[in-house]
Amino acid sequence: MGVQESPEALVKAVTGYIADGYRRIKMKIKPRKDYEYISEVRKNFPNAMLMADANSAYRLKDIEMLKKLDNLDLIMIEQPLEPGDLIDHAALQAQLKTSICLDESIVSLDDVEKTLTYRI
Repeated sequence: MGVQESPEALVKAVTGYIADGYRRIKMKIKPRKDYEYISEVRKNFPNAMLMADANSAYRLKDIEMLKKLDNLDLIMIEQPLEPGDLIDHAALQAQLKTSICLDESIVSLDDVEKTLTYRI
Protein backbone atom coordinates (compact mmCIF):
# COMPACT_ATOMS: atom_id res chain seq x y z
CA MET A 1 0.00 0.00 0.00
CA GLY A 2 1.15 3.51 -0.66
CA VAL A 3 2.58 6.00 1.82
CA GLN A 4 -0.21 7.31 4.02
CA GLU A 5 -0.57 10.84 5.39
CA SER A 6 -0.32 9.78 9.04
CA PRO A 7 0.40 6.72 11.19
CA GLU A 8 -3.29 6.61 12.09
CA ALA A 9 -4.28 6.58 8.41
CA LEU A 10 -1.86 3.71 7.82
CA VAL A 11 -3.34 1.72 10.72
CA LYS A 12 -6.82 2.32 9.33
CA ALA A 13 -5.77 1.11 5.87
CA VAL A 14 -4.04 -1.96 7.31
CA THR A 15 -7.11 -2.71 9.43
CA GLY A 16 -9.17 -2.87 6.25
CA TYR A 17 -6.76 -5.20 4.48
CA ILE A 18 -6.54 -7.53 7.46
CA ALA A 19 -10.34 -7.55 7.72
CA ASP A 20 -10.40 -8.55 4.03
CA GLY A 21 -8.21 -11.54 4.83
CA TYR A 22 -4.77 -10.36 3.76
CA ARG A 23 -2.06 -12.14 5.72
CA ARG A 24 0.96 -10.16 4.56
CA ILE A 25 1.04 -6.37 4.45
CA LYS A 26 3.66 -4.45 2.46
CA MET A 27 3.75 -0.75 3.24
CA LYS A 28 5.60 1.94 1.31
CA ILE A 29 7.94 4.08 3.40
CA LYS A 30 10.07 7.13 2.84
CA PRO A 31 12.08 9.48 5.07
CA ARG A 32 9.96 10.91 7.90
CA LYS A 33 7.15 8.49 7.06
CA ASP A 34 8.79 5.29 8.18
CA TYR A 35 9.54 4.09 11.71
CA GLU A 36 6.75 5.96 13.48
CA TYR A 37 4.25 4.78 10.86
CA ILE A 38 5.19 1.11 10.89
CA SER A 39 5.66 1.01 14.67
CA GLU A 40 2.07 2.16 15.05
CA VAL A 41 0.92 -0.67 12.78
CA ARG A 42 3.06 -3.16 14.73
CA LYS A 43 1.55 -1.92 18.01
CA ASN A 44 -1.96 -2.52 16.64
CA PHE A 45 -1.13 -5.80 14.90
CA PRO A 46 1.61 -7.51 16.93
CA ASN A 47 1.37 -10.80 15.02
CA ALA A 48 0.91 -9.48 11.48
CA MET A 49 3.43 -10.32 8.76
CA LEU A 50 4.68 -6.85 7.83
CA MET A 51 7.04 -5.66 5.11
CA ALA A 52 8.40 -2.23 4.21
CA ASP A 53 9.04 -1.09 0.62
CA ALA A 54 11.36 1.90 0.48
CA ASN A 55 11.46 2.38 -3.30
CA SER A 56 15.12 3.54 -3.12
CA ALA A 57 14.21 6.45 -0.83
CA TYR A 58 17.23 6.07 1.48
CA ARG A 59 21.01 6.32 1.34
CA LEU A 60 23.60 4.53 3.41
CA LYS A 61 23.85 7.67 5.57
CA ASP A 62 20.31 6.84 6.77
CA ILE A 63 21.51 3.60 8.36
CA GLU A 64 20.60 4.57 11.94
CA MET A 65 16.94 5.06 11.00
CA LEU A 66 16.95 1.83 8.99
CA LYS A 67 18.40 0.00 12.01
CA LYS A 68 15.38 1.18 14.03
CA LEU A 69 13.17 -0.84 11.68
CA ASP A 70 14.93 -3.97 12.96
CA ASN A 71 12.93 -3.61 16.18
CA LEU A 72 9.63 -4.02 14.33
CA ASP A 73 9.98 -7.69 13.36
CA LEU A 74 9.53 -7.10 9.63
CA ILE A 75 9.73 -9.89 7.07
CA MET A 76 11.89 -7.67 4.88
CA ILE A 77 12.75 -4.17 3.71
CA GLU A 78 12.45 -3.88 -0.05
CA GLN A 79 14.87 -1.79 -2.10
CA PRO A 80 16.00 0.70 0.55
CA LEU A 81 18.89 2.10 -1.53
CA GLU A 82 19.47 3.02 -5.16
CA PRO A 83 18.80 0.31 -7.77
CA GLY A 84 22.03 -1.34 -8.81
CA ASP A 85 23.88 -0.29 -5.66
CA LEU A 86 24.71 -3.84 -4.63
CA ILE A 87 27.75 -2.91 -2.55
CA ASP A 88 25.91 -0.43 -0.32
CA HIS A 89 22.99 -2.86 0.00
CA ALA A 90 25.49 -5.51 1.16
CA ALA A 91 27.00 -3.06 3.67
CA LEU A 92 23.53 -2.24 4.95
CA GLN A 93 22.48 -5.88 5.18
CA ALA A 94 25.58 -6.65 7.25
CA GLN A 95 24.26 -4.24 9.89
CA LEU A 96 20.60 -5.31 9.88
CA LYS A 97 18.89 -8.46 11.08
CA THR A 98 15.91 -7.73 8.82
CA SER A 99 16.38 -9.15 5.34
CA ILE A 100 16.79 -6.78 2.43
CA CYS A 101 14.85 -7.64 -0.72
CA LEU A 102 16.22 -6.37 -4.01
CA ASP A 103 13.91 -5.96 -6.96
CA GLU A 104 14.90 -3.16 -9.33
CA SER A 105 18.56 -3.93 -8.56
CA ILE A 106 18.50 -7.39 -10.09
CA VAL A 107 18.51 -7.10 -13.87
CA SER A 108 20.94 -9.84 -14.93
CA LEU A 109 22.48 -13.16 -13.98
CA ASP A 110 25.64 -11.22 -13.12
CA ASP A 111 23.66 -9.22 -10.54
CA VAL A 112 22.42 -12.45 -8.97
CA GLU A 113 25.99 -13.74 -8.76
CA LYS A 114 27.15 -10.48 -7.17
CA THR A 115 24.42 -10.61 -4.54
CA LEU A 116 25.54 -14.12 -3.63
CA THR A 117 29.18 -13.01 -3.48
CA TYR A 118 28.41 -9.99 -1.28
CA ARG A 119 25.83 -12.01 0.69
CA ILE A 120 23.07 -9.45 0.36
